[in-house]
Amino acid sequence: MSEHTQGPWEATATEWGHEIRMGSAITSPGFYSPQHRIEWEHGLEPGEGDERQWEEADANARLVAAAPELLDALRGMLSDHNDDHGEGACDCRPEPENFGHVCNACLARAAIAKATGNEEQV
Repeated sequence: MSEHTQGPWEATATEWGHEIRMGSAITSPGFYSPQHRIEWEHGLEPGEGDERQWEEADANARLVAAAPELLDALRGMLSDHNDDHGEGACDCRPEPENFGHVCNACLARAAIAKATGNEEQV
């Protein structure tokens, strides 16, 4: 499986929605630089209708655009955790009396696996 396009990704509002632009990690033998983009037309416009809907769509676009940086930060934090506590160390207490507590290290591993397509390794 290929790696994701490295950041930064850029989220912008368009006339009818939002767009997230990213470059490509793959070089092109052609005359252009390939671009990947996520574009969705949700039909919302700032200042029209329920402003909360626009704000929610804008927040979603920013979150998606921050994905590469968030993934890098999560990997770094998990690496620091592993350095301090050992590889794979966790503080999970899934017993009912602990309300199914799952530690942040395990949550981080699961999020990284989901983002990289390695969910079977969790």
